[in-house]
Amino acid sequence: MQVALHSSVNRLSLPLGSDPIDSDPEVVTISPQRYRIFGGTLRSDLEFPILPPARAIGAPTWTLHTASAPAPEFAAEPSCVEQLGESLSVAVTRTATGLRVTYSDTGVYDVTRDGRTITWYRPSGADEVNARLDIVGTLLPFALHLTDRLVLHGSSVAFDGGAVAFLAPSGTGKSTLAMGLATAGARFLSDDAVPVRIDGVGAFAAPGVPSPRFREDSFSRFSDLLPSDAIPSCGKLTMSERLGDDLVETREQPLAAIYVLRPVQPEAGARATRIAMPPIAATMALVQNAKLAKLLWGEESERLLHLVAEVSRRVPIWTLDVPRDLDLLPGVVERLLEWHAVPEPLPA
Repeated sequence: MQVALHSSVNRLSLPLGSDPIDSDPEVVTISPQRYRIFGGTLRSDLEFPILPPARAIGAPTWTLHTASAPAPEFAAEPSCVEQLGESLSVAVTRTATGLRVTYSDTGVYDVTRDGRTITWYRPSGADEVNARLDIVGTLLPFALHLTDRLVLHGSSVAFDGGAVAFLAPSGTGKSTLAMGLATAGARFLSDDAVPVRIDGVGAFAAPGVPSPRFREDSFSRFSDLLPSDAIPSCGKLTMSERLGDDLVETREQPLAAIYVLRPVQPEAGARATRIAMPPIAATMALVQNAKLAKLLWGEESERLLHLVAEVSRRVPIWTLDVPRDLDLLPGVVERLLEWHAVPEPLPA
């Protein structure tokens, strides 16, 4: 486990002799818009109705271009390949100018060395819903990783006392729990990706995607509160619009706690319980729930381990036993409110 500070803050480890990517691709700019995400702004040729708009002041944090031409070819082999499904995979390749991420369905994305520019070589007939998920779920997390942000696979909400993140594999109920808390007085901070910035003795969670994805049973529970119909995508239902401003937190928040969800069989009268994780177990849990854990290599894996160690030193990490029963969700929400909601002062 790495404990020394990683010195390569904005630099990707590149092999000598890599073939360069064409620096002048046929890029098509179509009314670029700006959006707020992950504590920065994204200037994008592709529309993102699930993201709040940003004012066009100053330079954007990231820029997304779309290109009509095929992606330039080069000889390097992928550094990492992850099989996401029977017919869906993602590969990451180091290049002389940054890295290339290739999805088997939405195509090729090139990211510059500093993470600030992404070019999507859009194949004919590409599904824009899945492309948006790839950009906010993988491409922007890579950009954050290159500037020493830890991106966790989870959902998060904000209380007056700080942010709380929930980590677990897909389908475990992270988004459902976060949405349940948002309807009970917390503010929805992010879904699927939780970016964490280390600053001094603290850690801060940035606002991310204010548009949770649900399984069908969870969606029906909140459908009256959601702003739009759902679109099936990758086995879940995705909203075509973001949550209303009254449910969302738009500012970076101190990260007060991280919960690793542990589904348990429901028992009559049982309450949600939490157990503080010892340091080694907490560090391993963050590694297992890091958004890019399976797509990194060499020095970039070391960077991830360093970030995980630094966050685990600064933030309490707990396991949270959660009954696998939607009817018991209000009890879990009530328990978390007891732990994290700041009580209103009594009238004088």
